[in-house]
Amino acid sequence: MNLTVTYFDHPLHIAISPAASSMLEKTKTALQVDARLYFGCLAKKAVIFNEAFAPKPAYMINSKLYVRYQSLISDGCKIDSSETHYRPTPKPMGSLYWLEIDYRKGQWMGDFGFEDKLTAQDHEKTTLQPDFSW
Repeated sequence: MNLTVTYFDHPLHIAISPAASSMLEKTKTALQVDARLYFGCLAKKAVIFNEAFAPKPAYMINSKLYVRYQSLISDGCKIDSSETHYRPTPKPMGSLYWLEIDYRKGQWMGDFGFEDKLTAQDHEKTTLQPDFSW
């Protein structure tokens, strides 16, 4: 399933694999997808999936899917430390443009970016509603 929504005044193209779509239909709770861009000694990105939905500020795509983008900066530069603490950047860095969601081997997987990876004709224009029919 491919769809385009308006995410904070910008288009967000979401590609959901058939396996992920099927899994979303089966879940009883909503899935929150956090797309995070980390800045520290190096820049890295991560997609975090939270099936035990905790009410965090997130954008509702439909009743089963919430999305949030965060740009975070580290409090220091310790390459050898796994205990780096991050806080939100003073201003959001970039605008989320595309998001891919998949479900493989019992795990949620995803990727995101800030440029046009998918063409507009690959998406169906969708108006945000409280509930989609999956």
